[in-house]
Amino acid sequence: AFSDCLCSPRSPAALTVAGPPGSEGAVSRDTTLTGLVPGAYLVAAASVQASGNGYNPQPVSQSATVVASESPTAASVAYAQVTGSLSVVITGVPSGGSAAVSVAGPGGYARSVTASETLDGLTPGTYTIAAAAISSGGHTWSAAPATQQVTVPAGAAPATGSVNYTLTTGALTVTV
Repeated sequence: AFSDCLCSPRSPAALTVAGPPGSEGAVSRDTTLTGLVPGAYLVAAASVQASGNGYNPQPVSQSATVVASESPTAASVAYAQVTGSLSVVITGVPSGGSAAVSVAGPGGYARSVTASETLDGLTPGTYTIAAAAISSGGHTWSAAPATQQVTVPAGAAPATGSVNYTLTTGALTVTV
């Protein structure tokens, strides 16, 4: 078993460390493991989810040889985000109204959006944002653009698609 775990906060990780009998355990962040029996250790990393996004490790596994010493043997794993985000920005919706926006993408992804929001955990690829006209208080607001395509890359910076609603009808008061 591991002892004296010196940990610092980092992105979530999912590692297992296995070595001589009694020297197995899980690691989820930067850690210095002390009191280990010298020998060969295998550090294996699994994919993780954090804040709605997926991350894959590199390398997936590695060997490390621990020797009798106060200086630790190093093993490093880097996680890269493999999903992306799409920020859908909606403006011009009348007070009390809701937008009529749909987002479609890879793998059959489909989502309705009624107000500005960021969609996380998306498979990288091309997404179609379609916006329909809305009605409120006897008036019609049209959306522009009605359809757009946005490429979502893997990474922390969201791609952006914007829809603006504008009033397209008026009123006439007739007095007799």
